[in-house]
Amino acid sequence: MWHSAYLAVSAALGLSVDDAEAGILGPLDAEGRAVSAGLRSPERRDRTLALARPLAQVNRAVDAARLQ
Repeated sequence: MWHSAYLAVSAALGLSVDDAEAGILGPLDAEGRAVSAGLRSPERRDRTLALARPLAQVNRAVDAARLQ
């Protein structure tokens, strides 16, 4: 259920499904697998940093909805 809420709030903030999924899974490699070793390329780092604030807003909104 939280996954659906996360995607809905992401869409309301103008994030694409891909960006929302990246926020759920963390950084992804070129094949779409989660990368646990951190952000290796400058492009990936810049994209993730640009999404950090909107994804944090999504997380807070979903957490608030779960508490109600």
